[in-house]
Amino acid sequence: QGEILTRCAALIDDGKLKIEVARTFDLAEAAAAQDFLEQQHPAGKVVLNMGQ
Repeated sequence: QGEILTRCAALIDDGKLKIEVARTFDLAEAAAAQDFLEQQHPAGKVVLNMGQ
């Protein structure tokens, strides 16, 4: 699986593979993120920000 990850990373670096983010939530808003997924069916990814 490491090879697949390496190839995907190269495609992203080359601008050939783009990840669309529909919305970002803080980790404390995980329940709201789940509701968003269930109700909106977004085309992009939903990201949970874990903080630093």
